[in-house]
Amino acid sequence: MPTEIMSLELPIDVINAIREVARARAATSQEVAATVLQDWVASEKRLAKARVQMRLLANGLSHADVPTDVAARHDDYLYGSSHKIRP
Repeated sequence: MPTEIMSLELPIDVINAIREVARARAATSQEVAATVLQDWVASEKRLAKARVQMRLLANGLSHADVPTDVAARHDDYLYGSSHKIRP
């Protein structure tokens, strides 16, 4: 994947936390920060998709052919039946 350098201004307590995690994981601060940002972006993409699915689901509830298990299986409908359950 192509990369590009980005410069960020962060509060010193955030920078120190990144450094602490990096030391604990034997990684660089840049690797930790990049991982955090990549995970956040991936999470935001999943949330955006879920929001679209929720709107579609809400719009579909007015139709008679809506499944009767929507409440019980809403995660399956939003994220797919193979979604991961977070602890």
